[in-house]
Amino acid sequence: MIVSESTQKERSSSKTVQRYASHFDTFSLFTESPQDTLKVSGLQVSPAEIESTILTDPSNIVSDVAVAGVQLPTARTTDDKAPRAWVVLTQKGKEMGEAKAMVLIEERVKKTLSKYKWLRGGVEIIDEIPKNPTGE
Repeated sequence: MIVSESTQKERSSSKTVQRYASHFDTFSLFTESPQDTLKVSGLQVSPAEIESTILTDPSNIVSDVAVAGVQLPTARTTDDKAPRAWVVLTQKGKEMGEAKAMVLIEERVKKTLSKYKWLRGGVEIIDEIPKNPTGE
């Protein structure tokens, strides 16, 4: 098999944060299980807290979410991460449109959480959160 390009993503659940590589959107390979917290500007951030904030939004536009840290070019150290959310939209979220849904998600996080927990790594809409056979 020739793999000319792969993308790396990270996902989290309330128990683990895992990094996986996705090749041509056909399969996922888990490559590591880093810490359960992110270091954001020297402060510890729980991805589960951000996920919970997004999932409990009363607008009910997100059916599943994974939050993990991504390295930004502006990071001061190699272990400094910015939270990024990968979300699966409900039918209501799909009907409103991805752009509007992303804005609502970011507004919810900014309204509810401290500034250092904001999604500076962005929001990405995906079809499905990869899970292992036990659902994690």
